[in-house]
Amino acid sequence: MGDQRTIAQLIHDIIVAAADAVGSRQVDTDQGTIDLDGQWRWLPFFDGLSEAAGREITVETSLEELRAVADEREVEYDPKWNAGKLSLELFGDLVEPGLIQPTFVHDYPSLAQPLARPHRSEPGKIEAWDLIIGGMERGTGFTELIDPVIQRDVLVRQSSPQPPGIRRRCSSTRTSWRPSSTGPRRWAVWGSASTAW
Repeated sequence: MGDQRTIAQLIHDIIVAAADAVGSRQVDTDQGTIDLDGQWRWLPFFDGLSEAAGREITVETSLEELRAVADEREVEYDPKWNAGKLSLELFGDLVEPGLIQPTFVHDYPSLAQPLARPHRSEPGKIEAWDLIIGGMERGTGFTELIDPVIQRDVLVRQSSPQPPGIRRRCSSTRTSWRPSSTGPRRWAVWGSASTAW
């Protein structure tokens, strides 16, 4: 059992061990040298987006303001997208490519990972991170949503028809759905991408 920080430490240890196995914690890339040594940065999603946009952006920022940022920065978007989807697109275009050193981007808007646990102190956000190294996502982790009733509600909402531009991630039916946990435990989930740097 654990949470997003527990699983982040695990993926850190795995990557560093792999680097040690091949003989170096420094990786030369076209963007510069990636240094896997030392403390890896934790960057809140909206802090990174605000810095890149040159203005404060929060989970409550209006769709109109996000569209203005996209227009100013020449980021293409579908006019049918909601604010959560557009903020994710802006981050992917404006922030992620510049994160060369290992960075855990965290406190995403809820749309980013529907089965992650809601943030315990900041409404509209979730307890989840993406590990960005060399300007690309290399892993993801989150504190799993374990309440079976809320899980079912989330999965049913996802299986409902979505507005255009919102990707459907999974489907659910009453007969096939089962809760992943029925107890009040904390579970952490992670995944990784192993593309060459």
